[in-house]
Amino acid sequence: QIIKKVTKEQKVKKGLVMRSLRAALTGDVHGPDLMTSWVILHQLGRDTIRLQQALVNSSLE
Repeated sequence: QIIKKVTKEQKVKKGLVMRSLRAALTGDVHGPDLMTSWVILHQLGRDTIRLQQALVNSSLE
C-alpha cells in the first residue's frame, strides 16, 4: 500500500497523511472511508484537480 510506504519513508504518522488526503479530496478531515471516496472522485475525474488545488493552496500559506 502506497500510503504505508510513504509514511514509513517520510517518518510521519499514517493518521496525519490520511487526514491531509481527506481534507484535500473532500474538504473535511472527517467523513466516509477515504479510499472509497477517492475511488469515486477518481471515477468522476475530480481527484487529481482537488489534490493539485490543495498543493497550490498549501504552498501559498
